[in-house]
Amino acid sequence: MLKNIKTMLNKQSVIQKTLTKITVILFIFMIIFAISTENLFWNNVELKLENQSWMRESSIEQDLNKNALLINRIKRKADESKQAKINEIDTILSPLLKSDNKDLSGYYDIDLDTNFPLNNTKYASLKEMVLDHHTNTSWGENGAIFTKKPVYINGTLNGYAWLYLKATNVLFEPFQILTLTIIALLLVSALIVNLVRRYFNEIQFYLEEFTEMIIQRHEASTENEGIIQKLPELKPLMNQLSYYTENLNQMNSELEFERLRIERILEGVTDGFLTFDNNWQCTYINRVAKELFDNENILGLNLWEACPRIAATKTELKIKQAMIERKSLHWEDVGFGQLHQYYEYHAYPFEDGLTIFFQNVTSIKEQQNELNRLQRVNLIGQLAAGIGHEIRNPLTSVRGFLQLLSTKPNFKEQSEVLELMISEIDRANLIITDFLSLAKVNVEHAKYQNINDIVYNLYPLMQADAFNNNKEVRLNLNETENILLDTNEIKQLILNIVRNGLEATHTGGSVTISTLQEPAKVVLVIRDDGPGIPLEIQKRVGTPFFTTKDTGTGLGLAISQSIAQRHNASFDFETGKNGTSFIIKFPKHVG
Repeated sequence: MLKNIKTMLNKQSVIQKTLTKITVILFIFMIIFAISTENLFWNNVELKLENQSWMRESSIEQDLNKNALLINRIKRKADESKQAKINEIDTILSPLLKSDNKDLSGYYDIDLDTNFPLNNTKYASLKEMVLDHHTNTSWGENGAIFTKKPVYINGTLNGYAWLYLKATNVLFEPFQILTLTIIALLLVSALIVNLVRRYFNEIQFYLEEFTEMIIQRHEASTENEGIIQKLPELKPLMNQLSYYTENLNQMNSELEFERLRIERILEGVTDGFLTFDNNWQCTYINRVAKELFDNENILGLNLWEACPRIAATKTELKIKQAMIERKSLHWEDVGFGQLHQYYEYHAYPFEDGLTIFFQNVTSIKEQQNELNRLQRVNLIGQLAAGIGHEIRNPLTSVRGFLQLLSTKPNFKEQSEVLELMISEIDRANLIITDFLSLAKVNVEHAKYQNINDIVYNLYPLMQADAFNNNKEVRLNLNETENILLDTNEIKQLILNIVRNGLEATHTGGSVTISTLQEPAKVVLVIRDDGPGIPLEIQKRVGTPFFTTKDTGTGLGLAISQSIAQRHNASFDFETGKNGTSFIIKFPKHVG
C-alpha cells in the first residue's frame, strides 16, 4: 500500500506533489485542531455540569438544614417504627427534591439508610454510588453524570445530597454545537484546499503554456507577453532562453550551411565515397557510390548484408584488414563484385570506423590494354615492314624458278610437287601482305560511301561460304549516312569477322550483320550464334598470332582492329553463352 502511494507520488509533478503535501498537512492540522477543541469543549462542559450540580446540591443542603430540627425530631420518636419515620420524612422532603426529565435529585440519610424521595425506583439503584466514599463526581451508564455532596447538621454528617443527570438530555445542545463547529471547520478546510488547488492549477496552466511556448519557439506576441505578466518571475529565464535560442539557431544555421557545403563537395567528387562505423553500419554514401549499389540507399545498413556479392573477394579481405589493423590500404579489384568493372580503392580507418574512396579505372585499364596491344601491333608492323620486302623478294625469285622448272619436260613427274611449292609460296606471300597491313597508319583509298553498299556487295560471297557449311548469313541493315571508307579494307574487316563467326557457329546456326545510325556514329554489328569467348582468353583477343584454331594464323582480328583504328573507329565485343557480337562504331566526320 505504502509502496503504491510512493510510486504514485513519484509520478506526480512538483506542483502536484506540493498540492498533495499542503492538503495532507492541512488535513492533519484540522484533525489535531478538532481533537484539541473537542477536549477543551468537553472539559468546559464537565466543569459547567459540575458547577450546576454543586449549586443544586447546595440548594438541597440549605433546604435540609432548614428542616433539620423537624427531621431530627422525627428520627428520635421512640414510639414509631423505622418505616413510619421514613414515610414521614419522605413527606417532608419530596416537595424539596423535585425531578424533571433532565435530571434526578435526592438525599440519602445515613441513619435511616434510605434514599429520598421514595417515589422513584431509580433512587434505590443509585444507593451504591452514594455510599462510595471515594468519588463525589462520576460518569454512570449511558453517559450519565452523578454528583454528591455531604450534608452536615450541627456539625454532624447526616447524609448526602446527590444529583443524577442524563447525558442525552444534558449534552444534546453542547454536542450539537460541537458538531456544527466540526462541520464548519471541514467546510473551511475544503474551501481552503479548493482555493489552493485552484491557484496551483492556474500556476501549472501558465507554466505549461510557458513550456509550450519554449518548445514551439513562438515569437513574441500579446499572448506570450500575457503569460510573462502572469509569471513575472520567469521573465529573466525567458530572456536567457531567447538569447541561447538565438545563438543556437545561428549555430545550427552555420552547421547546416557547412554540412550542405561539405555534402555538395562530396557529391561533386567523381570518386565513390563511403563511411562505416565499427559495426560495419554505413554512415555516409555519396552519389557515385550509390550508383555502384544500383542506386540503392544502404545508409544505416550493414555492409555485408547490403552487399553479399563482395564475399570472398580481395576487396573484402582488404577492408577487414584495414579495420582490424587500423592502417591505410590501397588496392585494385572489381567493383564490389561487378566482374566487368575495375576499381582502385583507398581505405582510411579512423576512431569511429572506416572511410573508403574508390574510383572506376575500367576505362584506364582498357586504354592501357589497348595501348599495350597497339604497341605490340606496331612492333610487329615495324618488323614486318623491315623484313617483309627482304623475304618477299627471294620468295618471288624462288616462285619464278619453280614455274620455269614446271614447264620443262624433265620435271613432268614432279609437277604436282612444284605446284604445291608454288601454292605454299603464295600462302607465305599472303601472310607477308597481312603483316604489312598491320604496319599501315593511314587509309590509302578512302572515299565517302555507304557501308550498306559494301555489305550488299559482299553478301553473295559470305552466303556461299555459309551455305557450304549448312549455315546462314543474315542481314539487318538500317538507313545510314555516307562516311569516309576504304572499300577493300572494310571488305577485309567484314570478311575476317564473319568467317570467324561462321567457324564458331554450330551447324544450322547463323551470323547476323546489322547496321544502325547513331547521332554522331555509324554502327556495324556482326553477331554469331557460337558458344562465346571464354573469359580467360578475352583479354588476348586481337593479339597478333594468338589463335585457338589448328590452322589459323592469329592475324584476322588483329588486322580488323588495325583497319578500324585507321578509320578512327572503336572496336569492341560483347560475348556470352548465346554468342558474340563485334561492334565497330565509325565516326561521321573523320578528324
